[in-house]
Amino acid sequence: MLQIGVLGIGAWLYLKDPNTMTAGGIVAASIIMGQGLNPIDQSIQSWRQMVGVRQASGRLGKLVASLPAEGQQTRLPRPQPRLIAQNVNLVVPGIRRPLFTGLNFQLDAGDVLVIIGGSGRGKSSLLRILAGIWPAGNGSVTLGGVELVNWHSDDRGQYVGYLPQDVQLLPGTVRENIARLHEADDDEVIEAAKQAGCHDLIIGLPSAYDTPIGGQHAAGGEAINLSGGQRQRIGLARALFRDPPLILLDEPNSNLDEAGLNELSAAVKRKSAAGSIVVLVTHSNPLIQLSNKLMVLRENVVVFGPTDKVLAELSKQGSDRRGAMIPPHPKQQSRCLSPFT
Repeated sequence: MLQIGVLGIGAWLYLKDPNTMTAGGIVAASIIMGQGLNPIDQSIQSWRQMVGVRQASGRLGKLVASLPAEGQQTRLPRPQPRLIAQNVNLVVPGIRRPLFTGLNFQLDAGDVLVIIGGSGRGKSSLLRILAGIWPAGNGSVTLGGVELVNWHSDDRGQYVGYLPQDVQLLPGTVRENIARLHEADDDEVIEAAKQAGCHDLIIGLPSAYDTPIGGQHAAGGEAINLSGGQRQRIGLARALFRDPPLILLDEPNSNLDEAGLNELSAAVKRKSAAGSIVVLVTHSNPLIQLSNKLMVLRENVVVFGPTDKVLAELSKQGSDRRGAMIPPHPKQQSRCLSPFT
């Protein structure tokens, strides 16, 4: 309507007095008017996105407001590396039957536990429980004698090193990602990278530890694209940052080549020798051979014990293609089995 109005008024002025308006003036006025309307046109085209952003912001605000406020808590000292799970139940939303119930086990300093089982048996979910991300059902998980839910969130994040199966790196530099966006000395960051065996990888990047990663634009520059193996190794360094007493690794070798697997094995050996507890979800034989404890998950059956005894039981009773043990008796499938001490 404005475009038609401008052209119509220009034509009327020209017909009224050719000295007042010319044909060129009509065209110029139309161009100026079009440029002035450009922001309005663009806002109309992006209106759906603007409404979506506003709705998402409102939902996010309600979600944050619904979370219970973390009150003042006494900051506890660094825990001893002792992990105890008692009567842990795992119920996944949308699934009626629990994946497992009544899970009990204990890990002490230097223990390396490998968890194996078929897809959808709760391996990654169990790691989330051990990390304090998910509740332990009616049971409890303690680290250093203190339940994970009673740890201050900052302390729990500092004392539990967690490498998820899908590694996500935040927009920022390599250094900031390894340090978990905390203030840290350069020596701490470099030591974590060396422990993970990725120091040489990092110094080969364009700006070494100051290389932007994790987004299209980060840290004032354009971020580089990392391969799956590179992300996994940097994520491992982040999990090992400041030597947490509990280290949880979910399929840490899924994107690694042979050299990366060797570095991972060396890192597990170092952390175990230093007294940390290492829990891995993996089906890699080299990593299983590093463990002294093995847990098998299959259809509500959990078998836990020394690695050599569990492997001997698996070879004796037979295993499925995914390495999960066949239950010894159908009536025992509703409870957790821990036949080994």
